[in-house]
Amino acid sequence: DCSGIGTEATRAGIIDKLQKDGFLKTDKKFLIPTPKALDTFRFLPDELIYPDLTALWENELNSENFSLEKFLQSQISVINNLIAPSKKDFVANIKTVQCPQCQNQMTKFKSKKTGDFFWHCQSCNLYLPDKNDAPVVYICPQCGKGFLTKRKGTKGTFWACNAYPVCKKNFPDDDGLPKM
Repeated sequence: DCSGIGTEATRAGIIDKLQKDGFLKTDKKFLIPTPKALDTFRFLPDELIYPDLTALWENELNSENFSLEKFLQSQISVINNLIAPSKKDFVANIKTVQCPQCQNQMTKFKSKKTGDFFWHCQSCNLYLPDKNDAPVVYICPQCGKGFLTKRKGTKGTFWACNAYPVCKKNFPDDDGLPKM
């Protein structure tokens, strides 16, 4: 029986590829997902994130009724059905702007949960809301270094400095903008 997710050799090759493509990094003897990997996980359905599906595919490949043509057609259909909802979230990825914090590129995304657009920088992990197809950038008036980001708390939406815990300043939300 060949159930599982591959051999030691194939897993090593997969890990190498994930590191080369910027999805994993090593910290001492541990593999750590990068912000790029975490962003990808946020938009993909669970069936494509976990190795269970790979194990099922491997079992199918090893079955007596195996047909490569039938298997490939089946996989194309399964993958297309699984990623179809996520494709809507990536439509907004076309536009990029310069990150105000690190000067690398920020990319526009659409939240699956709220449907709101937001901007994210993979380099410094800054998240900013979108307004009129541009990131909303407010420098914190308290510390002058951080940026105000829109948050949701138990009492509703508010704006807080991303330099927390150094700066703990926050402001109430006023129709999508910080009320200062």
